[in-house]
Amino acid sequence: MKIAVLTTNTNNLAPILDSLVGLGYDVTRFVYDEMTHDEHEQLPSLVEAINPDWVLYVGAIVEHHGRPVPRVEILARIGAKRLLVHFCCDGAEPYWWRQLQEYYDHGRFALQVNVDGVRNGPIGDRGFTTLCPVDAAKFRDLPWEERALWCGFSGGAHAGRPDIVYPLRDRDLLTYRARDPSGSYASYRNFIEQCRVGLNVASTGGGIGGPHVKHRAGGELPAAGCLVLETKGSPLADWFDAGEDYLEYDGVEGAERQIIWAREHADVARAMAQRMRAKVIERHSPTAFWSQVTERLGLGPALRRAPEAPHRHWAPNYTPPPFGAAPLPPVAVSRLPTPGPGAPPPRLLQTYHRVNIVAMNGHVFTVPQGLGPVDLDRIDLSRYPMIKRFADAPSAHRSLVGRR
Repeated sequence: MKIAVLTTNTNNLAPILDSLVGLGYDVTRFVYDEMTHDEHEQLPSLVEAINPDWVLYVGAIVEHHGRPVPRVEILARIGAKRLLVHFCCDGAEPYWWRQLQEYYDHGRFALQVNVDGVRNGPIGDRGFTTLCPVDAAKFRDLPWEERALWCGFSGGAHAGRPDIVYPLRDRDLLTYRARDPSGSYASYRNFIEQCRVGLNVASTGGGIGGPHVKHRAGGELPAAGCLVLETKGSPLADWFDAGEDYLEYDGVEGAERQIIWAREHADVARAMAQRMRAKVIERHSPTAFWSQVTERLGLGPALRRAPEAPHRHWAPNYTPPPFGAAPLPPVAVSRLPTPGPGAPPPRLLQTYHRVNIVAMNGHVFTVPQGLGPVDLDRIDLSRYPMIKRFADAPSAHRSLVGRR
């Protein structure tokens, strides 16, 4: 089977795309962000010259990528003649949503796939939500006694990571390796293979989409035999069992306690890591993943049925703030105004894992503290998809517990 791949030059994509070659596909790649916009005009004819069975497009957000991204009209010309699949790494990130909707409306995609494990946004409604594939055979699963590091993190310093990574590093609980965008993937893989425990911070890269499943947590760390230490409340729990397959933490102090626990219970911690590794191999191998994609293209049955993540509310008309805007301070309930003459003032009923449960005007709202000060009666709630309205406090509380 022939596949044409349109991709960025991002170094962490190599093992994902290499897995297609490992499965025996005849793959031709075009690195579109090393081309000019004028050169993009030739992409449809370049693809046709290969005569592929289908085309894989690894997307990038036009406004944020910083390098040329093909216009939707060019993608539509490809999709008019070939089965065209969009591989999206961050479909839960609201900065993606306008472009994803444009792809549905005008891109002529046969399928859009989101691999961050959160079923919301346009792909959550109309596409395929799953986890990124990982070939565990490419990772060394070293005995823990041969590993040099107890806990490590490798990645960029953004999206809330410094608040966790730096304090743990300064307490000598974690080894931090900054991301090298031009280095080889092998150096990153070698680093996590030396860690017994691997930290993850589940926030989306844009910082406004809430937690999602990073490939680090749902694939790479387990494949390397690391025990995953994940943000509490992460949707990783929709795919694996928290407390059985991996550990959760809430803040720096919580992460410190879990790292110390893993040191003191190394045999149990190692067994947890192995349990999650086995599930990743069984459920999220390249063979399983790509067969699930091609099944949806009508090209044969899937190796195994793909799990279905729970659907999450989102607001199609939501307009995100400017990309990279500084986060606001935690929500202050005193800033919530009285909703009308004679109406009772808003009341903070409870705080659950950094989410305020607020009663106002006969309704109950869950308001993530990370949104900053919010005037509930003055804002358009459709522009704040992370704020949810409920009939009563028990319903609001159950929704938060259900996410964890």
